[in-house]
Amino acid sequence: MQGSGIEVRKDGGDPVGSERNCLNLKQGTNVTITITDNPATNCLDVEFASSGGGGEPHAIGGASHTASTLAELNTKLSDATLDKNTDARPPTAHGHAQSDVLNLVDDLAAKETPGGAQAKVDAHANLTTTAHGGLIASSEKAAASGIASLNASSKVVQDCANPQTPASHSHAESEVTNLTTDLAAKVVVAGQIGGTPSSPTVIGLRETSGPTLLELGSIADGQYGKRVGSTFVGGIPTAVVSNPWDGILNASYADGNPGRALDRINDILNTVAGPTPTGIGSTVARCVLFKLSAAITTAKIRLFPVAAVANLYKFAIYPKAVGSARLWESGLVSTTANTWLNISAVVTLAANTEYWWCVTTTSTGTTAAFRTPAAPLHSAFFGASVAPLGARNLGLPEYAQFAVTAGAFPATLPSIVAAAYGAGSTGTVPIAFFDSVS
Repeated sequence: MQGSGIEVRKDGGDPVGSERNCLNLKQGTNVTITITDNPATNCLDVEFASSGGGGEPHAIGGASHTASTLAELNTKLSDATLDKNTDARPPTAHGHAQSDVLNLVDDLAAKETPGGAQAKVDAHANLTTTAHGGLIASSEKAAASGIASLNASSKVVQDCANPQTPASHSHAESEVTNLTTDLAAKVVVAGQIGGTPSSPTVIGLRETSGPTLLELGSIADGQYGKRVGSTFVGGIPTAVVSNPWDGILNASYADGNPGRALDRINDILNTVAGPTPTGIGSTVARCVLFKLSAAITTAKIRLFPVAAVANLYKFAIYPKAVGSARLWESGLVSTTANTWLNISAVVTLAANTEYWWCVTTTSTGTTAAFRTPAAPLHSAFFGASVAPLGARNLGLPEYAQFAVTAGAFPATLPSIVAAAYGAGSTGTVPIAFFDSVS
């Protein structure tokens, strides 16, 4: 190249160095130089291109050696292949000194040595007490023959965290403290013995001819006991009909003999027209005692009126004992002269049981609807349970009375007193007939 001088620039920058008459470009290994005339800039453009490779091995440090990926970097290494630090790889076998491991030297120094441990085991083998810290020598274990031997030498240590289940086994009664004696004192709940061993109950009987065990069944109050197969139960006595009227027709008077009662009503010498409603009053109930020899269940209760009276008389039946519940009440009745008064009533009267047949009125009236037996000679003659004839359970017609209010029969029998109408002319109590036939 010829001229006054040549400026040297890099990438179109400022001139480098002094102007020279000549610029010699050397093309090195793997380098290609391209020179182009650029009239527009009045310059020669020189372009260098490098194909890489070649040359001597050298260090890869420095800014002139760059790689954007691990693969590009691996192409520049001749003796190894680099992996990413996140890739797992086995370490090369190696060793460490104890001092390289954190706290290892101090921890090992605090541990018992084999010799020290053996010394403690040997010392325990010679102990005669249980203060051995839980260590058991092999020779000591071998010297024991069974649990009893171990316990005798205090050689068994229970592991409370792992309790052992005893093997299945049995014992004779004699091996259990007091068992034989305690069992002998117990009651066996079986057969005719019920309840519990500590509180037994007798639930049966043993009859001697068999002998046969009879279990007790239900026996209600007033029933008798009878054998039925292998049980002993209650029974209701069957009435022995000693009179033709028993259980069929009875009277509300004395022993219930209807014939006797009819005679009393029909005997003009022993009856009076009465009592009238006024004679009875509404504050008193007149009563006569009766007792039947046979039980009866009524269908009708019948009375024979001699006059017509409307809605004044009332009748009732009570068991004899004070406080007994009223057994039956008629309510107000109306009568027709010489026509039977038939009151529908289902009432059961027990045999050999005393009852009061009672009458009261709710108002006054001078017409007597019924004839009645004459009043007793005196209240002491046929008074309520008066000695010497009363309270003998003989079925005698005792007369009595009790207080009522406005002719209302109380629900239970109040206190009874002897009849105040004795020796009077107002009569006594109308006689009724208990009929089992409707």
